[in-house]
Amino acid sequence: MLVDPSPGKAIRQLALAPEGDGFRLGAVETLIDLGAGNCEKARRLLPLLNPAQYVAADVSAEFLRKALEELNREFPRID
Repeated sequence: MLVDPSPGKAIRQLALAPEGDGFRLGAVETLIDLGAGNCEKARRLLPLLNPAQYVAADVSAEFLRKALEELNREFPRID
C-alpha cells in the first residue's frame, strides 16, 4: 500500500484502508486528533489503536462537541 506523504492524508488512508491491507497499528495510551472535524478519522482509528483516552481539537467547538457526543456513544470506555 502506498501512503500519501502528508500526515493528514496518510492517516486518512490508513484509517480507511480495508482490513488485511498489509499494515498493523499498535496500541497507544492517548490518541490526539488535531483538526478533528466530525471525528471520522478517530471513528476508524479507535478500534485499531484501542487508546485509553481520545483528545480532539478543532476550530468549531459546537460541531466538535456534537461529534464527540456521538463518538462517546460508540466508544463509551474511552475517556
